[in-house]
Amino acid sequence: GQPSLRGGSKNSSPPKGGVRGDFVINPIGPFVNGAELKQVLRALRQILPYRTCKNSYDKPCLQWHLGLCPTHKSANNKQSTINNGLPLNTYHLSLVTLRQLLRFYAGEPIRIEAYDISNIHGAYATGSMIVFAGNKPKKSDYRRFKIKNVRGANDVAMLKEVLRRRLNHPEWPYPDLMLIDGGKAQLNAANLSLNTEHLSLPLVALAKKDEEIYTEYSNKTLKLRSLPISLQLIFQTIRNEAHRFAIFYYRHLHAKQFRKTPKRVGKKS
Repeated sequence: GQPSLRGGSKNSSPPKGGVRGDFVINPIGPFVNGAELKQVLRALRQILPYRTCKNSYDKPCLQWHLGLCPTHKSANNKQSTINNGLPLNTYHLSLVTLRQLLRFYAGEPIRIEAYDISNIHGAYATGSMIVFAGNKPKKSDYRRFKIKNVRGANDVAMLKEVLRRRLNHPEWPYPDLMLIDGGKAQLNAANLSLNTEHLSLPLVALAKKDEEIYTEYSNKTLKLRSLPISLQLIFQTIRNEAHRFAIFYYRHLHAKQFRKTPKRVGKKS
């Protein structure tokens, strides 16, 4: 198992953690692998820049020149921005996203919603929303969407419809992190959907083709292979589960329509 520290305090009542004399022993931990955590931070910094320097905000450091430190700059003294021109409040959301990814990596029970679209040339188009909590699927919260308002093969528009319909259900718990199957176009569509509803939620996209992670906070992408294998597998498992669920519903609709189609009866030529 993971290593843990133990600490204690004086306590007159016997605790669940165990007692040595009148000194309470309570577990603290587990802890992630230190070297692996540094690897995760180095990788995520490519797409989620964060400050580690002690420079003042108007004095760029070396990491800023490398695009890894979001030193604040002033645009005509009207709006605070970071090194790639993003508003300061957007940078704050990027830190929240980084925090949720680190919690995810550490195995904390955060809620992740993943989305995927399935169709063949626009026919029988479906969308899926699957939920992971504590790195385990929570199938009772899975949702499927039959695309109603998009004609033709337009995955981006279909994703917008799915997210709009999902966000119209505030009774469903909001996720700690949203994972979109796709690239920059899908990421932008998801971000627009959130902005339309005046919501700020941590959001990343994972493209199948090159196995790259996209965020709105950087023009760079992160190769999934840059992360520890354990984190790679979790990302892939969640993405693949969303795809499986979307495909399952697509096949269901296709088979249902096939059964409704009348069979032709006649002589063979």
